[in-house]
Amino acid sequence: SWSTCNQTACICLPPGLNISKSVVESCIDEGTQNPSSELVYTISVTNTGQGVGSVRQVEDVLDPKVVSAGITPLEITRAGVYSSGKILWSFIPSLDIAPGSTEIFSYKLSILKENFGVYSNTVILTPESGDTIQANATIEADCAVTVPQTGIFDST
Repeated sequence: SWSTCNQTACICLPPGLNISKSVVESCIDEGTQNPSSELVYTISVTNTGQGVGSVRQVEDVLDPKVVSAGITPLEITRAGVYSSGKILWSFIPSLDIAPGSTEIFSYKLSILKENFGVYSNTVILTPESGDTIQANATIEADCAVTVPQTGIFDST
């Protein structure tokens, strides 16, 4: 919009929106019979351009195993809404990101040992104008499980 342009020079400076996604695993009760894996996802939207970047929505499409296992994301930041395997952050009016600034979105998944495996998902940024931008994150949820010895011959 004209209000975000350099009105003296009569030019609009282009934004340079970029999105990245990372995931970190923490094992809960590792080395026991029933460990779980806590996956913390962080999505960063950065404006590397010279003008204000306007974001309409950020949509994170979770791995299909999340839905089939009945896993619900926890601690979704910035009023994101989870439904049918997707987390949606929608902005009306658009979220404006100043040049050189970064906006962070995050959430957590708790994976029980029965659901350990590789989890891949994709985040899609929809700017106010221009093409969508995507980023992916893949991690293997796999904490150590220890089976207790139940008899005198278990160690032989």
